[in-house]
Amino acid sequence: MDDSRRQQLLRLLNDPLIQLDITDIGLLLHVDQALTHRSYAKEQRDKGLPCEDYERMEFSGDCILDFVIGHELYTSFPKLSKEVIQRFPKYEGKEEELLTDLLHGMTNDNSLSRIASKIPSFDECILRGGGVSLEDSVRAGAFEAFIAAIYEVGGIDATTTVIKRLFRERFDQAEPIVSYKNELQECVQKREKTGNINGIIGYQTRPDPDTPENNKWHISEVFVKLSEKDLELWGRGRGKKAKDAEAAAAEDAFLKHCT
Repeated sequence: MDDSRRQQLLRLLNDPLIQLDITDIGLLLHVDQALTHRSYAKEQRDKGLPCEDYERMEFSGDCILDFVIGHELYTSFPKLSKEVIQRFPKYEGKEEELLTDLLHGMTNDNSLSRIASKIPSFDECILRGGGVSLEDSVRAGAFEAFIAAIYEVGGIDATTTVIKRLFRERFDQAEPIVSYKNELQECVQKREKTGNINGIIGYQTRPDPDTPENNKWHISEVFVKLSEKDLELWGRGRGKKAKDAEAAAAEDAFLKHCT
């Protein structure tokens, strides 16, 4: 890591929204990897230079965000539920569904991209290969990896503090985003005569072969097997991440078969 990159990362970590005092080069390398897109890493490896991207860290950060934000929603639920249910009466008596949709509303790519954009120097720290634009999915993935790096560097207490600081306004304005997976499951439950829906809904998700390696998307198909009927394809979807493709497939199936 050259000095200009080190100074760039230090400015990011010293930002008032982050406030992490890190000078150890080993710890800074975690942060550097968290902000390295696979397109840039591939370009460096093609030149014979060692370089790791943020994809594994993205998975870890996704889990950490779900845990911290989910717990915060859970602990604030008694206050939150009255306010949200007044606006969204469909959640009356459905606490788990409400919390799930609130969590999705705060941790989807669009939301994470907006949160990351609040950090003044975040975008300039993301290393990308030629031709890769800074779309929401790229910024959100780097942000999830950045959260994982904060956890590796500072532990869960420091990470929780940073997440709460960044998401403070979002907690105050939390709104649910409909989980079409849940909606589809409820729809199928109503149609299944036996009352047993285990194994009735299945997703087949895979990388989209028509997308380049440095900007890979996923496609998903959702199948439903109701009793006394053959296995049927209900919906298809596409998304940057596998879970986004499955959500899109569930939405497609719900709109085609349940409305």
